[in-house]
Amino acid sequence: MYATAPAKSSSTLTTEIAQFNIKVLLVAPGSFRTEGIYGHSYFTDNPIPAYDKLRQVSEARFGSISGTEKGDPDKAVKANVDVVTGEGRAKGRPWPNYLILGEDAEIDLKNKCGRLMTVLDEWSDVTRAVNFDS
Repeated sequence: MYATAPAKSSSTLTTEIAQFNIKVLLVAPGSFRTEGIYGHSYFTDNPIPAYDKLRQVSEARFGSISGTEKGDPDKAVKANVDVVTGEGRAKGRPWPNYLILGEDAEIDLKNKCGRLMTVLDEWSDVTRAVNFDS
């Protein structure tokens, strides 16, 4: 639900404030080589035993990522600035509403869209069965 809320909120906000010539940009970054979450340990002062295996797997995964991220944060900032100012790579392009940054983010989003299309195809009878009878 959390990941859906910002996307839906930005879509609604975009429509509501368009009349004021205010734009909304939802940025979806992949992993970038920064001093972010990957270099820090989990909060483990009060571990819940039922989550031990998940915590161990997550700690190992996050510990192996730090320093290997393909994303260059300076290039991400430049991409954001270019879009907002309409310069550089964004020059002459329409406002995107969504800015996907990083190959990993692109792959993840394409996979998510593919799964969503599968659900739409498999559940179209239910999707369309909720209208009033004519």
